[in-house]
Amino acid sequence: MFLPSFIQSPVTKAYNYIHKHGYKSKLMAAAVRNKQDLFSLLGVLESLKESITSPDEKYSFVRRLSPNSAASYSFSEEELVKWDQLNFASSMGPAAVELLAAGLEGYATQAKRVEELFGKIWPPPNV
Repeated sequence: MFLPSFIQSPVTKAYNYIHKHGYKSKLMAAAVRNKQDLFSLLGVLESLKESITSPDEKYSFVRRLSPNSAASYSFSEEELVKWDQLNFASSMGPAAVELLAAGLEGYATQAKRVEELFGKIWPPPNV
């Protein structure tokens, strides 16, 4: 089973755009809820995972996202519209602004939490 096209298509487009235009960024899939979602995004079939084969063959996958495919992807004119900060802000509704703010706040909170956790375990006591 693969991810539905309404999920996979935006991920593929975002990956292709980032790599085609040379942005030094990584694409992070935030909507992966379980192993099946991850394997679907990577292109691993459920039947292949459950087959009786060696682990190397069992967990191999067909790469769906690659810099080569990104370079050859052609975007429509509508997808390449340039947004300045004012137009972007004015096109967002109040709910979008609230969701964006909540997402950024959650990201900052988690970053602080990770820093605190690493502060407790690093450096290791035997170093």
